[in-house]
Amino acid sequence: MSSLAPTPGDLAGKVILVTGAAGNIGGAIAAHCLSAGARVVMTGRDPARLAGARDRLLAATGASPEAAVAAILEGGDPDSVRSAVARAFDACGRLDVLVNNAGSAGPRQPLASVPLDAAELGALRSAGAADTETAGAAARSLLGVAWNVVRAAAPALQPGASVINVSTIFSRTAYYGRTAYTVPKAALNAFSGVLARELGARGVRVNTVYPGPIESERIHAVFAAMDALRGGTPGTTAAHFLGTMRLARAGEGEPPRPRYPSVADVVGAVAFLASDASAALHGHSFEVTHGMAVPDDGPVQLSPPPALPADALAGRRVLVAGGEPVADAVAVAQVLAAHGARVLLGLPDAAAVSSAAQQLAGQPGADQIAPLRVDRRRPTTIASALAGSTVAGAVILPAGARCTSQGLATATDEEVAALLDDELVGAIALARELARHWHRRPPADGAPRAIFVGGGDALVDPFAPLRDAGIAQLIRVWREEAAAPREADPLALRAHLLLRRGANGQAGLGLAARQVVALLAPGEAVEPIELRA
Repeated sequence: MSSLAPTPGDLAGKVILVTGAAGNIGGAIAAHCLSAGARVVMTGRDPARLAGARDRLLAATGASPEAAVAAILEGGDPDSVRSAVARAFDACGRLDVLVNNAGSAGPRQPLASVPLDAAELGALRSAGAADTETAGAAARSLLGVAWNVVRAAAPALQPGASVINVSTIFSRTAYYGRTAYTVPKAALNAFSGVLARELGARGVRVNTVYPGPIESERIHAVFAAMDALRGGTPGTTAAHFLGTMRLARAGEGEPPRPRYPSVADVVGAVAFLASDASAALHGHSFEVTHGMAVPDDGPVQLSPPPALPADALAGRRVLVAGGEPVADAVAVAQVLAAHGARVLLGLPDAAAVSSAAQQLAGQPGADQIAPLRVDRRRPTTIASALAGSTVAGAVILPAGARCTSQGLATATDEEVAALLDDELVGAIALARELARHWHRRPPADGAPRAIFVGGGDALVDPFAPLRDAGIAQLIRVWREEAAAPREADPLALRAHLLLRRGANGQAGLGLAARQVVALLAPGEAVEPIELRA
């Protein structure tokens, strides 16, 4: 990637907003842009830190004071973002490039320990953990900030503008103990893809940069912490990721060998995408990883399920976690009950529980279905539903967050919050409680099953790709942690994302339900994460 970096001057006259500009990579991006003649809007949360970073960059680059504008931006707060973007336009008149680089580490905990509220975070810290964020706060720092910046700036972006979303290659790999970090980053990848379709017709380019593990003290500390977290031999995590790199690279006075990319490599990729040299590049992914072998798997089409006996799920207790529309969850529960399952039908509130009970009244198999409250924003309701005898499997339907404006760039604050809290963090909450339940009460056959149901066309439901990408990554990390747990015995977890057919995911519910029965029934394991019904 660094070979594509433009020469100084290629960015001259551009106005470039860099989020997280007081950080390591963000500061280096801002410094390069200033040196190349751009005017840079530096954003950050801490006024003193941001001011200090600005002073250092001006001194290092020799740029004039008006070339660097500081704007305080609390990424998870939409009003703060709107104020910062307004300041950028007031000071500079326009924005030519958005570099969505800001983020955070998120809690570094196995799924079963991920903190979902302040009390849980406090308990972890009291026990010696260094974590500073809940899963929800991390989602806002990692996806919310980029989304809020785009929503605030997009109406005024002119043809030729460039949006560069900085993700991570770990959003597409198993990454032990980093669910809360990689799930919103995976959703950010899908966000880029949907946004590219939305803004491309206006002449605004959108691309994604995937840094690999970047040479720094931080990455060595992170990998060492991951080794300790999983109880592995020191150096295991680093050796694994270095072993996936297909490019051996020479160092200063050293022969080629596997090594981590540098901050300068990331800067080169971002600078190229900010320049007019990349004017024809749109909707692409740029991996700065020394060629890490990371499969970019697509969904596998399932064959129609065979006729299953009526007792295929006999003796199995299954949770169906539904959202809106309630009728979808009821329909899936009825199919499972028809095959012998005892179904816990979890719905988000009392009104939904009442609606399900009315829909089930007098229907065949209704006595095998127990509607109850399962609120993804309140994990205690999930734990309560799972109390008692072992739940052998779970079917998790979308919470039902919708983008009524039909576009990510025009989504409302409430819609963004619903996607983050209900679909992404809500899925983490459900998976966390299931992980805890199965560690205490593994099914008799030792293979718990979790089927997340997704699907939908971004043209109709632009939230669907974000939700599904985040859940696929959640499953990827969960599988790794279940196979190599920090405590207890490994579980043969069988977790999948089943994608329904149809423009809005509504079609093919019956087929999807039959596929769910086949996936929940005892039998051979299916390996791919994403399956298409």
